[in-house]
Amino acid sequence: MLEAAALPASCPNRPLSPVPRFALARWTLRIALVLLLVGAFFLWKTLTSQAQLAIDEDLAQQAIEDGSGASEVRLDPPVDWEPQTLSQTRAILCEAELEASRERLAAYCQEHPQAGAGHILLAEVLRRLGRLDDALIEIETGLGLLPTAGRGHYVHARILANRLEKLATQGGAMGKFKAMQQLQPYRDALMTAIELDPGNVDARKEEILFYLFTPGIGDKDKAIEKARALQEVHPMEGDLSLARALYYSSEEEAVKSQGLAAVEKAVEDYPDRMDPQWVLGSILFDEKRYDEADQVLAKVIERGLADETYYQALYRRMRVRTRQNQNPEEVLQFVQEYLDANPCWEWAPRLHQVYCEKGRALADLGRNAEARSAFEKSLELYPGYQRAERGLAGLEE
Repeated sequence: MLEAAALPASCPNRPLSPVPRFALARWTLRIALVLLLVGAFFLWKTLTSQAQLAIDEDLAQQAIEDGSGASEVRLDPPVDWEPQTLSQTRAILCEAELEASRERLAAYCQEHPQAGAGHILLAEVLRRLGRLDDALIEIETGLGLLPTAGRGHYVHARILANRLEKLATQGGAMGKFKAMQQLQPYRDALMTAIELDPGNVDARKEEILFYLFTPGIGDKDKAIEKARALQEVHPMEGDLSLARALYYSSEEEAVKSQGLAAVEKAVEDYPDRMDPQWVLGSILFDEKRYDEADQVLAKVIERGLADETYYQALYRRMRVRTRQNQNPEEVLQFVQEYLDANPCWEWAPRLHQVYCEKGRALADLGRNAEARSAFEKSLELYPGYQRAERGLAGLEE
């Protein structure tokens, strides 16, 4: 707490001088950081000691036996339109189709309010549309009706993760603190999804990322352990998860080299799959071996299949060039291709990231007015995006 200096006796009624703004801001930041650290400590204690959500053991065991390979959530009673399943819902790639699906599923839920699958599918569509509060209501309704739907719990986890991300990135220091407070429900939903359906590879990959990257309460040894367990369920995804866990779990060169060697082996073991190439390109990028990274990523592009991995590679090739301030015209070509496609996959880079790279390429070309517009568009789509803020500030220098 800041204390006022003693006032001279000759002027007992003189008002205190206001605290300078920069000092107030500094102390506010310090207090927020202390609160964040304290909150992280107590949350860690809670996460490591508290049991998971209460589930009927007999129903859970049946769900595990039936659910290997990520059990499907399907509308019942069935309909003659799509999406009828959660897989079809997650495969929707354009906003217009998502909105049309929202209308159909909302009408279905009104007609069949006790059909839990309808609420789960509607929750996923609402999540993809960014309507997270509405999505949370629907998923809680759906899971109340279908409590052992493992993939439904994974939708719940993704909704909570999206809310956490929004709080942490757009809410300032207090937003980060609130996000830390809400980690437990997210973790419970994710672990419940895996408990009910051990074959849900996406959920298990996300669990590994949770242990690997969650600040303050992550457990990198646990990430490696979980990656090795995933190898038994899905060898390729397990191999790639282990490679990432090894590479990002340590600053020791010997351990990082093990991770790099593991992903290079995955490239050899799965020559017809592009996921290993993408992971290798990403690690080479983080190694600052940009030319090698670009050569690997080019192989993903050359395959010509416009899937999620394609657009991840396309975005990373933008970053290879903007990081080195090279070939801005080629960056703009990549940007235009991405914007024309506007891919909506779960893990595809988002438009605010792409507009930021557009701004950096335009700045390299000296087209500062256009660069400003691109950075401002990035920040409009995602307020507080620091890479765009830095790019915008660079135009003022």
